[in-house]
Amino acid sequence: MASVRSRGRLPHVCLYALAFHGCAPRASLAAAAAYAEEHSWQVRADQAFTDPYPPGRLRDRPGWNRVLQQIRGGYADGVVVITADVITTDPDEYERALVWFQAASGFIAVTAPDVAVRR
Repeated sequence: MASVRSRGRLPHVCLYALAFHGCAPRASLAAAAAYAEEHSWQVRADQAFTDPYPPGRLRDRPGWNRVLQQIRGGYADGVVVITADVITTDPDEYERALVWFQAASGFIAVTAPDVAVRR
């Protein structure tokens, strides 16, 4: 994130949430957007992604894969989620996601960081 700001621009982020019972997760996405705004991060309207609950493995989720495409393509620098559990409840899978984002010079922002992935 510091490297993005050092290049003279604000970070761009994707928003990511899970949809329960087929309902759009408006409250979760709005909370993630508010968090991004508080940090002066840019969010485009087309950078909010969702997957249905229960989510399954990360690599099998279309919405999550679109987030990764945005990061890989340079269209976003990070992703904002409400809790780490939105990404995964598997600590090993979460660690792999963190490693991927670090390798891609990206970041994961969790609005409620005190809610940790269960070990």
